Amino acid sequence: NRAELNNLLARIEQQQAALDDALFKRDVPGIFEDLEKLGEQKLIASHWKGFISSYRTDLLLLRSDYGRSVTRSLIFLLILLGFTIWFKRNHSNWIAEDRFGLSELHLVIVNSPVVSVLFYVPLMVRLLIPDLPRTFYALNLLLLMIPMAILMVRVYGSVFRYWVVVLVGLASLNMIYELAYHPGAMLRLLLLGQCLAGIWLFTWISIKKPYGALIKHRLVYNSFRMLLIVFLAMQFLAIIANLTGTFRLAEFLARIPISITITAIAIQLATKVSAIALYLVLASNYMQKLHVVQEKFQVILRKMIWLVDFIFLLVFIRIGLRILRVHDQVFDWGRAILADGIKIGAISITLGSILIFIFVIWLSIIISRIISSIVEKDVFTRVKVGKGVPATIILMLKIVLISGG
Repeated sequence: NRAELNNLLARIEQQQAALDDALFKRDVPGIFEDLEKLGEQKLIASHWKGFISSYRTDLLLLRSDYGRSVTRSLIFLLILLGFTIWFKRNHSNWIAEDRFGLSELHLVIVNSPVVSVLFYVPLMVRLLIPDLPRTFYALNLLLLMIPMAILMVRVYGSVFRYWVVVLVGLASLNMIYELAYHPGAMLRLLLLGQCLAGIWLFTWISIKKPYGALIKHRLVYNSFRMLLIVFLAMQFLAIIANLTGTFRLAEFLARIPISITITAIAIQLATKVSAIALYLVLASNYMQKLHVVQEKFQVILRKMIWLVDFIFLLVFIRIGLRILRVHDQVFDWGRAILADGIKIGAISITLGSILIFIFVIWLSIIISRIISSIVEKDVFTRVKVGKGVPATIILMLKIVLISGG
């Protein structure tokens, strides 16, 4: 029942806190002592038994608690796949190319329907169902990485080819690592391999600078360079911690740079694909029948892209906080600030309520402008009404929408 579940969650949180407190303590022997046990059959059997047991438990959990979510995701994937394949064959009829010429980047996405869908859907599953059972969460990463690597090369050029191959290899190692449940010689060698591949990857990026043409802002460029140095230092420190037996610290330091790098690339590609999809939708013959879309095409596209980028930025921040293991602390701190306020009689005023008030009014004004523009440009241009009636109706509509907000 719920009480037992809450007790279980409390015990898990206590155990997690205890592990975090022991982060800097030596928790396993030196790696050379552990290597002596590498050939033991019991160790391999223990890993395999743990994997089979965990897989069965995760499969049962997936069927019982996530069956509907998985089914909906598969249906969405098939529908989206069918539509994108159809669009690839018929996009010349869908878009007025004399007015909206498709760039090379647009055509890359249009001509990659299968890869684009197989990248986008697993990413959405990963973002919308972050508590998937461990086995399938690791498998989802591998399914995401393969189309992501293909898109990286097609969108940003062949200079990234070797980089993304190593990144896919790291993701594969990460998946195997996720499925190995007991600290021991095999797991420590796997972690060591991850660190060495990570050092090669970040050193290659620092020397070759493939991102030079992509990052225009000087401050962002310098910040990225500094981040690469930090990631390299973390990989070296992880190797030292692994060799000396501070395994939890090694694990923490080794996996953060790789996880953040993969997440950042996935989010960047998702924003790029989303921006192209928005352009194709607004440039379609159906949307161009709306006068407001015809006249304010660039403004609408720019604002929609900004909104999508902002949403993905928030998602990246949230995932980053989870990777750094400070998500709950930051959100608890934020809730405390937003919920803390003053009482005036029976009225309680908090920072959260003020921000919600401002957001709702702002949203009401935006919605009123959108609806008013559609009514003005696409309704009253086709319907004959008396002089002054359109202006009166639009004003009343704005008042009603903002007052409702």
